[in-house]
Amino acid sequence: MKYKWFTLIETLIVIVIIGILSVVLMKTYTFISEISFRIQQEKNVIQETLFLSQIVQNSSDRNSIDYNKYNNTLWTWYLISKSWFTDILYLSWQDWNIEIYSTWNCIDPWVDITHLTWWYQCYIQLIKNWIISNITNPQTVYISKTIFKIIPYDSATDYLNGTSTCTSYISCIHKPWFFMIAKAYSPTYSQLRYNKIQVPIQQFFNSINTDG
Repeated sequence: MKYKWFTLIETLIVIVIIGILSVVLMKTYTFISEISFRIQQEKNVIQETLFLSQIVQNSSDRNSIDYNKYNNTLWTWYLISKSWFTDILYLSWQDWNIEIYSTWNCIDPWVDITHLTWWYQCYIQLIKNWIISNITNPQTVYISKTIFKIIPYDSATDYLNGTSTCTSYISCIHKPWFFMIAKAYSPTYSQLRYNKIQVPIQQFFNSINTDG
């Protein structure tokens, strides 16, 4: 009885085919893993940004922009020179006094953070009646400095240098609005494509009009 064995060439061909299939399967597995990782990171970052927005929204729903806090010579010059952008939001009314601001080690939202490491412990904080609480957690999301644009409205036109503010610098509207700008990043943010999770935060809020 004769037995037909694989020749050396046939054996090599089989090994090459198995190797190719293994590489394809490995790349497919790696690709799927990266996609799953990215989806989970995006979900976490989005949840954190929604939480931040909700905190600001709840505060603005119960309070009004405290224009009196901006009504002094230093703040007047600062806001005008910065086109009404500020890194601290003052609110007051039902909750008495609220301040929302970034800690000192935060970076501006338009700065490239790829090669920076010192900003990782940045927090967005809220002071409510002298009690400080952290709104964001660096272990869950990296956050840039939060910038606020204060928009005057016609019933409070004298909050900066008298009633000529609206006509001289900006058109007033009928509600006290402010604009919040920030960026949120995955804690694994890096130069790798599947790690570059970045969510911009650009949202308008209107607070209570206490002038009626």
